[in-house]
Amino acid sequence: MISPQKLDEVVALVKTYLTEEADAGFPRLSLCPSSYTIKFLDCFATLGAADRGALLQSLARIQGGRFFIHQREIMEQVRQVAMSDPTTQSYRAAMQSPVYTMGMRHIGLRMAKAMLSDAMSVAMMAQTRAELDFTPRDDLPAALVPDPDFERIFPGEGALVTTDDQQSLQGYARHGEEEASRR
Repeated sequence: MISPQKLDEVVALVKTYLTEEADAGFPRLSLCPSSYTIKFLDCFATLGAADRGALLQSLARIQGGRFFIHQREIMEQVRQVAMSDPTTQSYRAAMQSPVYTMGMRHIGLRMAKAMLSDAMSVAMMAQTRAELDFTPRDDLPAALVPDPDFERIFPGEGALVTTDDQQSLQGYARHGEEEASRR
């Protein structure tokens, strides 16, 4: 178990890492095909230097605290930061705002494809957009999607089950059936 006195050291280490990543433009994170990650990166890019530093400190406190998951008093501190820190609250409010919940950029690729292939969804989307006071982002991150035409984009498939995997699964199934027949 980690000593609670080490919390500040762990938070400083996490903050250093996050700051280095942010200063480099989040090279690893920007290759993550997650709509939430894209929202985070877009939101972070709009912040000034002071707000970026405060957000990184808040995130470091929350993430660093997770190393102390079995220590109730530290987890309570983490919960307080996550729920009442003004920086965290502002970040959470921004991520839930229409700017980051509208537009093809901030939804999953499967959902975007489904919406664009459904006439009623397209009509409802046009009606909603006509009432907005901003233009939602439909551009996709170039690092993840080199061809922005939704007609030529296809969501990836999950990993294929190999022959070895199939044999293992069949073995587990047989074992389960044998256990059930004994009861």
